[in-house]
Amino acid sequence: MVKKNTSSDDMKNQLLELLRFSSRSEGFIGRQLKTDHKTVKKIITGLCKEGHQIEERKGYYFLVLNPRSEFHVISTSDHESRSVATSKFLLTGDFQLGARDSQVHLIKTIGAVAKKEGVDSVIVAGDILNGMRVFRGQDRGENRINNIDGQEALAVSILENIEVPTAFRDGNHEAPTWIAVGHNPMWSVYKALVYEKQKKNFTFVLPAHPYYEVNGIIVELAHPYKGQTQKKTYGPINALTKRLGSFTMVTRNKLDLIKSNMQNGGSALGGSAGGLGQNIKPHIRAIGNMHTCVSAIHAGVAFYLVPCLQKSTGFERAKELWHQVGIWIVSVSINSLGRVCGVTNKYIPWDHLTREHNEEEIALHSRIDEECVLRRPD
Repeated sequence: MVKKNTSSDDMKNQLLELLRFSSRSEGFIGRQLKTDHKTVKKIITGLCKEGHQIEERKGYYFLVLNPRSEFHVISTSDHESRSVATSKFLLTGDFQLGARDSQVHLIKTIGAVAKKEGVDSVIVAGDILNGMRVFRGQDRGENRINNIDGQEALAVSILENIEVPTAFRDGNHEAPTWIAVGHNPMWSVYKALVYEKQKKNFTFVLPAHPYYEVNGIIVELAHPYKGQTQKKTYGPINALTKRLGSFTMVTRNKLDLIKSNMQNGGSALGGSAGGLGQNIKPHIRAIGNMHTCVSAIHAGVAFYLVPCLQKSTGFERAKELWHQVGIWIVSVSINSLGRVCGVTNKYIPWDHLTREHNEEEIALHSRIDEECVLRRPD
């Protein structure tokens, strides 16, 4: 009969108890355990091999992530050998279709880019349409298509060319339009794609539950109610600027934005169109309406501010507000515990490809504006 070596285990448990609430010197630990310095080091090394995080600083040992109520042996080899799922996404949004400055020629290429890059899914983080009566005077200059049927028809004609699974949501431009015209324009676009065009690869994500899952990887499609222009022009509005200062400083110090967002469960971005603050923790948080490009990883979440596909309007240029035009191509991997274990980012800038609408596009907008060809199924 082999006698178990319980004295070593007892010493380990005693040492963990000593470090649970405070850092301790090697001498103090040795006196409490009634052993020598060499044995103390041996015990600490053994605990580290079992997965406990014990660090030394200026002669004092402390337990990382303490206090803990229970301690379990962690086999790192088991974690490394478990399966990993990886998915590739194209992140885009803020097309503002129907607007004078919407870059239709770039939006039309999304399907081809998605195919070329081999993405598993396209994520559109809101504001596909520019909408109607979003703000006063919108129909007197900003909109090229001044009716919602025409904007919906243009959206359907572009989106139907995307072959890969695609998730989209509405944004702050569609929400006021719903009130103005009496129906949800993005629901009409979704029905036209799925029922009329028989495009089963589209998913309409509702703001109340803005999550989309691909191979176990959860994507949150977020769209804060106030965008870049309002935050810069009208001063601190909503939780984002109240917590973090001006939008310029937020994009300059992205870590503050990530930390605030994670610590507040997503509520730092707020807004009636936001759909944040849920209990579900996503692996990717794609946030539209900021018309800029920022990425970071924090607390196991890959975080992206999604650039737009619309030039700065004349008003915005007068205020020296410049949109970033482009798309994200991102690959995210998770392990068998459902945690992000790898991220690869590729940003494709299209600022140099923006242009004023040519005569062909102006004619297209004018024809759609007049015809309003979209028929909504009952």
